[in-house]
Amino acid sequence: MEEPATQDLSVSGEQKVKSKKKLQKLFKRKKKWIILGILVVIIVFIILGLNSKQSLDSIYEFYTVKSGDINTYYSFSGQIEASDKQTILAETNYKIKNIAVEEGDKVKVGDLLFTIDNSTADAQLAQAAALLESARIAYETTKDVTVPQQITSAKNALVSSKIAYDNAVFNLNGMKSLWDAGGISEVEYTQAKDAVTNAKLQYDAAKENYDLLTAVQANLSVEQAATTVEQAQAAYDLIKSQMVDANVTAKVDGVVNKINFKEDELIVMCSTVMDVVSLANFKATINVDEFDMSAISLGKQVELTIDGLDKTVKGTITNVSSSSVSTSGISYFTAEISVNNEAGLYDGMSVEAKVMNKQVKDAIIIPMKAVDFDSVNRAYVNCLDMDGNMSKKFVTVGINDGIMIEIKDGIKEGDTVLIPKSEGIDYNELMKSMGY
Repeated sequence: MEEPATQDLSVSGEQKVKSKKKLQKLFKRKKKWIILGILVVIIVFIILGLNSKQSLDSIYEFYTVKSGDINTYYSFSGQIEASDKQTILAETNYKIKNIAVEEGDKVKVGDLLFTIDNSTADAQLAQAAALLESARIAYETTKDVTVPQQITSAKNALVSSKIAYDNAVFNLNGMKSLWDAGGISEVEYTQAKDAVTNAKLQYDAAKENYDLLTAVQANLSVEQAATTVEQAQAAYDLIKSQMVDANVTAKVDGVVNKINFKEDELIVMCSTVMDVVSLANFKATINVDEFDMSAISLGKQVELTIDGLDKTVKGTITNVSSSSVSTSGISYFTAEISVNNEAGLYDGMSVEAKVMNKQVKDAIIIPMKAVDFDSVNRAYVNCLDMDGNMSKKFVTVGINDGIMIEIKDGIKEGDTVLIPKSEGIDYNELMKSMGY
């Protein structure tokens, strides 16, 4: 009977152990929930405590809602350029004999910039002029001397051969009478006939030469001489057209901006030798993509920020290109902006152009950092109510300029909105400070 009793006691002990473990687990769970409950109560009390204006002041800035104008802008990058600029390009290959200025020198219209070494071109032009003069003399000689002499000589030869032919015919007629009368021999009569034949051949040749000379050859000789003159003239004109004025002068009042070559250095045609820029008038050139063209119009005012000078100037759009340049599938247009005269501007400076996009006057405006959004993307602001407590108000927002935002509905002028300070509450540190 004792053995079964012992077994019952053993089973009862195991159950006690299991029950104890269950109680420990249950206690731990209850303890966890109690701690969490305490934390929730603490947080609620903290929030309720922070909801007073005195406590909110440590977390938020108080902003009184005001009305005002708000503007949005398009921004474009570009460069400052001188409106009046003289860029000197080499019209042919040459060397500079003397440079009369240095970079940064101020010059006026007519001032000497540099002198070109034209010695080679001068020699070529002189040679071409000599060939042209020789061709002209040959032409005049051919037209007035050679051809007339040839015609006169041919005419004289024709007359002489005609006389010789007529004499031979006359002699043949006399010899025929003698032949008929038996007064001459057959040989003499045959010689007389041969003389007529030979005279006729010479006459025909002289007449053909004269006719050819007067009808074709003389004119052809003159024309050939004239062609030679024309060719020589063309060669001379070509060399002369490639000649440049040895003295290159300033065409604008301004400053020598850049000198790209040294004295005696060979300059290839179309190279930029030097440029002079006027400091009186400037323009800004910006690139506008096709999607922003609606912001650009002639006469529109522009605000320009000069990067290098850290200053802002006013300008007006004066020209918009009708053609575009495509980059990565987007078309870009060029707009020119006149810039008010400002001391310190230089050709080539970088510029940022702000062009008005949208504008609302007398709008309700608040700082953008006062606006927040809920889980369904509804905009709201935290306000102070009549009792000085924080309350949430849903608002309808409009345009913003990156700092201020338009509020179309939900709050009014004079309301107080709460703006989170840059350093907010760290709730993790707060819990640690309370021993959790």
